[in-house]
Amino acid sequence: MNKTRIIIGLVCVVIVVLLIVVFTSSSTTPTTNTSTVASTTQTLGGALYEGVSQNPAQNMPETNPLSSKNVNPFQKAPKNPFE
Repeated sequence: MNKTRIIIGLVCVVIVVLLIVVFTSSSTTPTTNTSTVASTTQTLGGALYEGVSQNPAQNMPETNPLSSKNVNPFQKAPKNPFE
């Protein structure tokens, strides 16, 4: 009974080690020496990127009512001279 448990345990350990080796070796990609060459012709993606402004929200109207300077209606009211 003890010999079978030891054999089953060893087989399980070997299987786990093999799975770890297989998954770690397949997840690493080999480094290849590829060089990128800049093309002189403009691509569609490049044309679209240059056509879009860098900040599309710069021309948005102000929608926050509390950000204006005239929030308090009594601010421009005449002051009480007797205070």
